[in-house]
Amino acid sequence: MLSVIVPFVREWPQIAFTLRSIHEALNGVDHEVLAVDNLQSEMVEDRGSKNVKGMEEAWKKKGDPWLHYLKYDEKLSHWQAKNYAMSKAKGDYFWFIDGHCICPGGSTMLRMYDYYIQHQNDLKGSLHLPLTYHILEPTQLMYKAVVEEKKLDYAYTFHTFSPKEYKGLESILVPAMSTCGMLISKEVMEKIGGWPRELGIYGGGEHFLNYVMAVLGMNKWVFNSASLCHHGDKRGYNWNHYDYQRNRAIACYMYGDYKHLDGWVRNKAKLNGREKMSVIRDIESSCNSHRDFISSNQVMEIEEWLDKWRDNPLVKVG
Repeated sequence: MLSVIVPFVREWPQIAFTLRSIHEALNGVDHEVLAVDNLQSEMVEDRGSKNVKGMEEAWKKKGDPWLHYLKYDEKLSHWQAKNYAMSKAKGDYFWFIDGHCICPGGSTMLRMYDYYIQHQNDLKGSLHLPLTYHILEPTQLMYKAVVEEKKLDYAYTFHTFSPKEYKGLESILVPAMSTCGMLISKEVMEKIGGWPRELGIYGGGEHFLNYVMAVLGMNKWVFNSASLCHHGDKRGYNWNHYDYQRNRAIACYMYGDYKHLDGWVRNKAKLNGREKMSVIRDIESSCNSHRDFISSNQVMEIEEWLDKWRDNPLVKVG
């Protein structure tokens, strides 16, 4: 079974279009769609929660229980909502799609899922849809890795995806890619350990996944296809600066151990001196078990991975 995981917070009415487009795109495939409502008790509901929950019941009564409404309100966190959904999912494969997207038309989703099933042993990682940042724009996007070696900063930026450059290829090996539109096996996610439990509202989760996969010897691939169309606009919740910086630091620790945690926080993090020391101590103590898990399975240092990719046009080293 395929489990599609869709976290959302105050995404009405976008969430309705996203959920229905997923279901229609996967017609003929044994699937479930887990809509994870991350609305917190202090937030004003925007009709999304009640409507999605109500539609779950409607489809159950119809005898086609593909839609599952989940509530995760322990804390506001895109990443923890995904972790929670994975713990409830029945499938052996996870497809992560944000609650403000429209799936590509035609048979793209079916072809991509079939391709992943057939080639997962060769892919050794994840398969991703190209994106459009805004629903109506024509430009297709992928990611480019951006590395500042002296500051120990491993990040990414958008890069134009041109299918003509990859004519004849069904998938393209990339150094980094968005987790919105990511298809990945449950087995691979278990080897990563899921997203770190300390990750907060926003940010850091894609840095974590891309570069932890790198040190574990896993790959990211873009499916040469039509795009997942993304609604790039303001969300119905607020993230905060400190939480974002802390999330980035957590990711550094996970793929680069204390060296990258300490180095990134001191050289790159936009925090004051006291905050920097506090973040370093906090992460080293609260995230050490997950870091140990990754370290026990690690096959290379992040610097070794960079050396393999250094001359690739999809990597910018500064």
